[in-house]
Amino acid sequence: MSKMNIPASGVTIRMYRQGLGDCFLLAFPSPGNDAVYMLIDCGILKGTPDERGIMARVAKDIRCTAGERLDVVVPTHEHYDHLSGFLYPECQEEFDGMAFGQVWAAWTEDAADSLAKKLKKEHAAKTKLVQALACGLRGAGKSESADAIERQLSAAKSAGVGLEYVLGRVSSPKFKRPGGRPISLPGTKNVRVYVLGPPEDNTYLNKLESDALGVLYPRAHGKSGQEGRLGWEVLAMSDPRYQTALSDERDLVEMGFPFDKTLRLGPEDERIRDFINDHYNGPSTSPQRQISSSVVGMENELALRLANKTNNTSLALAIELVESRKVLLFPGDAQLGNMLSWHNLSWTVGGEKVTVKDLLGHTVLYKVGHHGSHNATLCNQGLEMMNGSELVAMLPVDEKMAYGQTPNPWPMPLPSMFKRLRTKTRERIIRSDQKIPGEQPSNTASAKEWKAFRRATFESPDGLCTDYTIEG
Repeated sequence: MSKMNIPASGVTIRMYRQGLGDCFLLAFPSPGNDAVYMLIDCGILKGTPDERGIMARVAKDIRCTAGERLDVVVPTHEHYDHLSGFLYPECQEEFDGMAFGQVWAAWTEDAADSLAKKLKKEHAAKTKLVQALACGLRGAGKSESADAIERQLSAAKSAGVGLEYVLGRVSSPKFKRPGGRPISLPGTKNVRVYVLGPPEDNTYLNKLESDALGVLYPRAHGKSGQEGRLGWEVLAMSDPRYQTALSDERDLVEMGFPFDKTLRLGPEDERIRDFINDHYNGPSTSPQRQISSSVVGMENELALRLANKTNNTSLALAIELVESRKVLLFPGDAQLGNMLSWHNLSWTVGGEKVTVKDLLGHTVLYKVGHHGSHNATLCNQGLEMMNGSELVAMLPVDEKMAYGQTPNPWPMPLPSMFKRLRTKTRERIIRSDQKIPGEQPSNTASAKEWKAFRRATFESPDGLCTDYTIEG
């Protein structure tokens, strides 16, 4: 544990290395105090060995560093790996000893917002549907897949408790919407914050995938994750085991369909029979057996879509150091639609129009979205626009933990994106699962740049965190 170096002008960012999860403590210089502290998320993936012990150390370090006050606390979205640090009694004991000046959350968490309430209601109904499907999986002998889904649902429920704790620490949480005027960070003179997302358009909130060239970095298998929607409809209408499991959830089944029932075709319809035979039935396989074989992927896909939809409600922020125009990009776990919507925004600052292209062009610190997953870093409208020579990335990931997920491993970081990230940053990437290389990597632009980067970083001897200081 150690105090953070506070530059005369600029910011120091502390990334905790707790595992697969986000926790960032930002320290800005302040004219009236030693520093202004901003905490963005505090969590770890459920099931991480000694997760409570690790997060207790993190919370203690936050209190030791920031003292009696966190000026701004930002819970970006309702996921366990971003909020679980607010759940454990050992952590709450530390946070209870600190004042929370302001809490910033996405507008989607505002209980008084009509669209937010509608989204919460739909999410709760679809969660019940996935719970019912998990029961069906267990009844069909697919316990491993059922366990994975139920762990995910349990973690999501706990994350809600963590969010309630944070929101309850202040009398009036501030729910942020994209666009509008940039926000002045309280207690500072040289910082303004642009709210990028989540979008207030359900079309963007629902947009999670794209195979279009140049939108996302390619996955090895070339699939978008949208396949099987028709297969899911056929399954829900035809498999008696799942109909039994869902007998008390008929209204939820309807909500799971992408189209109204008047537009759907059942497996008995002649118009769809050829499709089913082509896609589900082999020459020596019965329809019932072949359809059932697709069950596991379908339920896992539905559970994954629930999680990704929550990711798309992330509060995404661009933090600008006014004098130098340097930008820190913190997108939470924003997925495709959230990020695409940023390009519809613009601001007027001092008579000058500011666009997301401008902010990306001035980005010097990119907190890599969703631990480097395939649909959380835009290509041509994202990373490729970050052309500053000082670009550094912070990547909160535990690659071994991600690839070890069963029954479906998580490719984090995505190889194609990570390869490009290494080039764009000239190897200046701070990962939570690896130490910074002691020797200069071959792909860095110059020895001078690498030395400047290393001077700006500090790795705690106990391995708990890494600090990076930006002058400006």
